[in-house]
Amino acid sequence: MTSPEEKTRITVDIYGNSYKLMATTSSAYMKSVAELVNDQMFRIAKTFPRLDSQRIAVLASVNMADENLRLKERIEELSKGQQDSTNSQAKYDKLQMNHDDLLMSYNNLLQSHEELKREHESNLKQMQEHADKVDVVYQDMVKITEQNELLSEQISGLFLQTEKERELGLSAQEQMNQLREQFLAEKEELLERHRREKEELFRQGGSQDEVLQQELAKVESEYRALQEEYGKLKNEYNEWIELAEIDSPEK
Repeated sequence: MTSPEEKTRITVDIYGNSYKLMATTSSAYMKSVAELVNDQMFRIAKTFPRLDSQRIAVLASVNMADENLRLKERIEELSKGQQDSTNSQAKYDKLQMNHDDLLMSYNNLLQSHEELKREHESNLKQMQEHADKVDVVYQDMVKITEQNELLSEQISGLFLQTEKERELGLSAQEQMNQLREQFLAEKEELLERHRREKEELFRQGGSQDEVLQQELAKVESEYRALQEEYGKLKNEYNEWIELAEIDSPEK
């Protein structure tokens, strides 16, 4: 192409007529334009042979103007498509960034899931170990419970035995009290009989003093025998009481 200051002059043939053209474009470009107009007019003349040159030129101008408008619309569509493509590219880039962010978030979630899974497995293992320990403790508790039940039965048996022995002790105490009362009664009876015999002997005179001494010795012997029997019964009673206190569950 020539510079804006330089103009190209060229003579072209259009529909059998020579025209001198002058423009700032190259001569080759101007020849192409002239050939395009010439071809357009010959096509119209072939289609409409009765038209004169002026009308053929007008129709050629109309056709070329129509083609020009169509080309402009196409260019605008292409430009718009290019703009849409640019916008689509921007949207794609944005979606790609969102996809990358989502992928990163997914990887983080996947990593967190793996960590939670490992933690869950560790917790399950600890729970199983705890359950095993609880089972061992439960078995020990069952054994201890069985031992406690056995001890309870033994203690109950000892308690019943102690109760029986205590009842026997109470029975012995009652017998002891009865013997004591009997001893006291016999003692009083002996003393009373001794007093009466002594008075009788005093009334009969001093010649019977020897008989009185014999009777007194007899009474004293019987009294000592009663005291010994009472002491034995008292010792047996105390032994029963000590045995009952030793075997009592409260001890």
